[in-house]
Amino acid sequence: VIGRNGIIYIGSWDQNIHAISADGNSIWRSPTLDHLVGTPAIGPNGNIYVGSYDFGIYGFDAAGKKLWVFPTLSYVMSSPIVGRNGTVYCGSDDGSLYAINPENGEHIWTFVTGGRVRSSPSISHTGNIYIASFDGNIYSIEEETGQMVWSASIEPTEYESPIVGMLGAIQS
Repeated sequence: VIGRNGIIYIGSWDQNIHAISADGNSIWRSPTLDHLVGTPAIGPNGNIYVGSYDFGIYGFDAAGKKLWVFPTLSYVMSSPIVGRNGTVYCGSDDGSLYAINPENGEHIWTFVTGGRVRSSPSISHTGNIYIASFDGNIYSIEEETGQMVWSASIEPTEYESPIVGMLGAIQS
């Protein structure tokens, strides 16, 4: 993901998140306990969020200092997103979508599906979060409460992430 001033943030199999300048120079790298698969997300305050194979979702400040680690019950291959109110949302192989306070890494709510969540969530302008699960469903979840709005059966999926079109149509 590309942040302010063109800084590129990327997770790696070397168990680090890296900040790289637009001209390719390393600015910093910060360790996690296992490799990183998903794309990091950047919050409005410049903090960076990323999931890891070590069963955690991490929050880092813009200088690479680890702020917190939110524990999950399995691998995190999903890429986090940051909601309209700054909340961090991320899926896990434990079958859950988590809502996390971006300031302190504390749990806000959990939505549990019937299968792994490797897709990355999407959010609409109306405040609904969309996530696909290995249980063969796509879910619409209310951003503030974590309550299911609806679910729809889709082909069993592993990594496909839903996107929200300009007119609000959901695609996977």
